[in-house]
Amino acid sequence: MIPHTYAPAGGGSAANDRRAPGQRPKSRFAARDLIGLRALSGPAGVTHLSAVRQPGTPCAVAYRDAFGRATRTYERDGAWVSAATYHALSQEAWDARDLETGGPYAATPSITRVDGHGRTLQTLIENIQPDGSHEVYRLETRYRADNAVVSVTRSEAMSLAPDAPVVTGSGGRARTLTRAFIYDTAGRRIAATDPDTDSRSASRSATNRTWRYLFNRVGDLAAVRDPRGCGDNFYYDVAGRLLGEDYVSCGEAQASGLSAAAEVPAGSIGLDAGDAHAVDARSYYDDAPFFDAAMTRAE
Repeated sequence: MIPHTYAPAGGGSAANDRRAPGQRPKSRFAARDLIGLRALSGPAGVTHLSAVRQPGTPCAVAYRDAFGRATRTYERDGAWVSAATYHALSQEAWDARDLETGGPYAATPSITRVDGHGRTLQTLIENIQPDGSHEVYRLETRYRADNAVVSVTRSEAMSLAPDAPVVTGSGGRARTLTRAFIYDTAGRRIAATDPDTDSRSASRSATNRTWRYLFNRVGDLAAVRDPRGCGDNFYYDVAGRLLGEDYVSCGEAQASGLSAAAEVPAGSIGLDAGDAHAVDARSYYDDAPFFDAAMTRAE
């Protein structure tokens, strides 16, 4: 079965047409959308690609497979928008430039590979440089048993093959970069390592050279620090709503300017409940309505 979707110009209902090759179209159009169908295959019968709107009626068209996945889409002027090919554990996707016959980006689809759980394992993108040379970039994702992402690796590969070798740059250094994520036993991300942003200072250790995240006992994000030591402290009310933020300064950042007018009340919850104090950013919420014993709302 090959369903098609027709989106009429100017709004109206879309129509789904599901039929086997050789069958006549059976479409459900709203009365205001029914423009007409015609066969293009001649007297021998109607093929699975022959249901179209009558000429002169602009419409966007999407062809879908038996699972409802779009395989080809066209704009109202008939121009390609996108195309896709699906396999058991992978998908190839083309945009309009990839579909230009003889164009500079022709036949360079992006490829996505997934595992049996539907999680994206690998994405491949082919990039064409102004001089016509091709570069292939591969993004690989690793997961923990509970589906938490533990690392993302970006590499320049020699080809679109799943296990293609990584390109080696000057000095024999492989052109690859991995960002890793660390979680606590509650599944909350508490740190992330990234060679591009981690501190290279010899005075830093694994405990303070990366991005770090701190949570309080009820699961609210209480603080975040970047590799420089800059960051935010967060304060909440008992309903878990954000009340205020403290911008923690460091040597490479502009000093924060605390305002006495911006103050979180006593009992605000950061890492723990604390006293009233000034913050850099303050959020306010409407008070909850109060009703007396007679259920009369008190102002």
